[in-house]
Amino acid sequence: MKRAFLLVAMLLVFPGCNWFGGKHPKMAEVWPVYDTPKKPVLKMDGIKVGQSPELDKMIKNLYDTIGYADALKIVIDTHNKAAKAHNHLVEQELGLDK
Repeated sequence: MKRAFLLVAMLLVFPGCNWFGGKHPKMAEVWPVYDTPKKPVLKMDGIKVGQSPELDKMIKNLYDTIGYADALKIVIDTHNKAAKAHNHLVEQELGLDK
């Protein structure tokens, strides 16, 4: 009796709900795609470097910020490429690409 019960329990546990349920739901999560702002432009027409330490710090900080923005743009572009590919697969799976 124990063996019959264990056999029935194992037949129900191993395949899961596939015999009694329908298909699993399709993937419907869409990833966001981000836009990056334009890079700031520094016009150095009337500015003389080395005369004002505060101005020199501001210029250095602006160049550092531009460097960080370039690194962030690479990350965002990589994410956008992966998100567009993922969203295309989701549309195909849901039948929305027609």
